[in-house]
Amino acid sequence: MKKGKKTEAIQPGQFDNPITLTILLVIIGLGLVGLWKCYSSETWSGLFWGIVCVTTSGMLWVFGLVEHSPKQPIEGGMITIWDRPFLLFGNYIVVGGKVPLLPFFPFFIDTMKFALDDQNYLFEGDDFFFQTKDNVSVKINISVTAMADIDDLLDYRQSGASMEAIMDQFREIFFSKTQTIVKGMDAIQVKTEGEKVSKRLLTDVFEGKSIGLTIKRVQIIPFLPKGLEEKMLRVLEETYQRISETKDYGTLTIGAQAMQIAAAKQFILNMDTLSPEERAQAILNLLNEKKILTLDEYTERIMSAKVIEQGNTTGIQGGGKVTPVVVPATGGNK
Repeated sequence: MKKGKKTEAIQPGQFDNPITLTILLVIIGLGLVGLWKCYSSETWSGLFWGIVCVTTSGMLWVFGLVEHSPKQPIEGGMITIWDRPFLLFGNYIVVGGKVPLLPFFPFFIDTMKFALDDQNYLFEGDDFFFQTKDNVSVKINISVTAMADIDDLLDYRQSGASMEAIMDQFREIFFSKTQTIVKGMDAIQVKTEGEKVSKRLLTDVFEGKSIGLTIKRVQIIPFLPKGLEEKMLRVLEETYQRISETKDYGTLTIGAQAMQIAAAKQFILNMDTLSPEERAQAILNLLNEKKILTLDEYTERIMSAKVIEQGNTTGIQGGGKVTPVVVPATGGNK
């Protein structure tokens, strides 16, 4: 199995190999000989053989022409003789488009057709329900995007020679691997971390297997029970909001510390001009009147000013707790 990024479909040629080129030359040559015989023969027998050659040439072309679709899905064909892949210098011969072959007795020169571009397969059904760590039954569809590996067509042929036939063999494996992964996750994780699960499935299912496919992508499509997804996403949104507010609180704390230090410095500078008795009285006033506030109090002041400026009605108070903040009304009837 190969892993790969999305690529353009390969476009194999029609006559860039000795098989189709030789057959084409034989058909053309036979037809030209027949026409020459018909034109130049002075006897009935010569005319007869000329007609035979022309007729045979036409029948070989009509009944031997094999078409590989140039439209989606684009098809290619691996040449086979008596249903066995034909090797030329150790390589398979792949053709595309309309090519002359001999798919009848006694030659049986034909092609094994396969898709050259990306193919999608979807694992789904009533059996694709999985139990999560928090005991939620989640339906999961699994989409696989792949294309035939033109360098490994023998394995492709032996594995089933089509995307559907090959993927059908992996249904139970996908179910088992998905259940193993999902049972260690909460339902909301399955929903929000789908890409992580998809990448793990790609490795767990296909790693080390030669199936003649280049696997481009594995993607899970989870469906949470009705109503549960909305509730879980709302909780997740609130959690992210709390994280954001906590980070904001950390920034506010730095500002509050700066305000507290500035107030303390001002108090110390003012002390230098006082007598010992006045200094004692100033310290008592400081304690009684709380001229230097606590860190949480400075934080509350900053947050309250910020909340009022933004027009919100919730703020963060000391300790990072979110509490209502009363915002004075502006305008309106009294």
